[in-house]
Amino acid sequence: IDLGVRFKKAFPELLGDPSKVKISSCKFNRCIGSGLSFLHSLFGSSYYTRNASSILKGDINRKVGNVTEQCTSESAEPICFVYQPLLSQKTGSRPLKMFDTTRDRLLEFYFYCEGCKININYLNGERHYVPDKYAKDPRFVKMLNDVSRRVGMDLYYDDIIAIHTLCSLEVTLPRIVPGGKFCSLFRGDELDISGYFMDLLLFNSKSSVPRVKNACVLMQEAIRVLRGKESSFYYTHCQALIPFYGAIGLVKEPLTEWKEDLNDRYFYGDQVAFATGFTMVAMDQCTDEGTVVQTFLQEKPIEFPGCGSPCTLERLEEMFPASDCPYSE
Repeated sequence: IDLGVRFKKAFPELLGDPSKVKISSCKFNRCIGSGLSFLHSLFGSSYYTRNASSILKGDINRKVGNVTEQCTSESAEPICFVYQPLLSQKTGSRPLKMFDTTRDRLLEFYFYCEGCKININYLNGERHYVPDKYAKDPRFVKMLNDVSRRVGMDLYYDDIIAIHTLCSLEVTLPRIVPGGKFCSLFRGDELDISGYFMDLLLFNSKSSVPRVKNACVLMQEAIRVLRGKESSFYYTHCQALIPFYGAIGLVKEPLTEWKEDLNDRYFYGDQVAFATGFTMVAMDQCTDEGTVVQTFLQEKPIEFPGCGSPCTLERLEEMFPASDCPYSE
């Protein structure tokens, strides 16, 4: 919700009219919930969706065995409990465009593209460490033993994953996970060591050459939207985001030489952390060089890799021609 407030303050002209804002989501309930929270923070109760029932019912609901739960007043599904009352109230003079949960072939392209199924031990070149190998590295073993001693019980690498994730939530969501208890379990460079391990897990489990190659479809969608006049927001899983970052050159495989790891790179986990955001804004009247595109990562301005400064929409179209993209929605 705070994100929507900040966006509306930063881009009042782009986000002032609900009828010109479009939200698309994959069918993960947490992605749908994030999109609905963003809408609520932008427009409060001054909007409604014309397809509320399809958002909260049907195949996007949690499945228990062969049974798909429906949104009812007794439903235990959080997305039903929180958002059904809101979406049931058709208030406001201007309805929002349809909340789109049908674009799976775009936002979940990794399920559909040829050769995109990943084996966890997929090797992307000889330089690539797989997580299981790194878990035996003396530095990782020492970190695991030291954290185990502080906790007072034997931990395994999946425990380190949980503690590292909770530590990241202490930083990003202190109202939900307060106190700093989990981050305090790491000392010195131990958080960097566990962060590198998390990088390897993310890279190996979410990315591959076919996925990165087919993620160009997200860039084609971005170019199409930047050419238009509407504001579009997309909510999807890190399985789509990490290959997309690879396709545009923002993320490369984790390095394997330890000195390089700590000193010459930033951690990829910071880019795909909980509730991460990648934003592109087109500006038509800033320079004489045509439409300029400013990119933001975690709400901070960055240079789009390889596009130059200023980065123009024409340059992005040259870098990512539709004819070179093997995947189509």
